[in-house]
Amino acid sequence: MTVASFSMIVAVGYTLIGKSPDVNYFVATVFYRLVCPALDLSVEVEGEEHLKARPVVYMVNHQSMVDVLVIGK
Repeated sequence: MTVASFSMIVAVGYTLIGKSPDVNYFVATVFYRLVCPALDLSVEVEGEEHLKARPVVYMVNHQSMVDVLVIGK
């Protein structure tokens, strides 16, 4: 509930300043940076150097909330 409420506030703010496509990335990154240290989790992404190319499409199966942590990384 907390993450959803925060996400709605961020979405409104980003939309008002014309950056609505960046909302999901921002929310996932904040969620990752708050939850991983709190739960003492570590996420390792193999091939992270390939993620700097743009444009790009990320696809996640989203079977659990852990997927958000991977995207946030």
